[in-house]
Amino acid sequence: MDSYEESIKSVARYWGNRMPMMAVEEAGEFIQAISKVERRKDGAIGNLVDEIGDLRIALDALMYHYAIDPAAIADRIASKLNKKY
Repeated sequence: MDSYEESIKSVARYWGNRMPMMAVEEAGEFIQAISKVERRKDGAIGNLVDEIGDLRIALDALMYHYAIDPAAIADRIASKLNKKY
């Protein structure tokens, strides 16, 4: 099997110019999954796990699509965590 990075590149190439909208769709599904957990729907945690995975793939593919350096994201996360928490 391909490395995670190669798999993400494949996803980004497959989605092509639809990449931004695919990420939006995955974000929407993630939001719905959180809502189901809060309403205590059966199977909601399993669905949330699935949607977190889908969203992480979409975010990584989006970063590849726009050539965003993962180190820049890591730096931004560290900055926000240090400032807010």
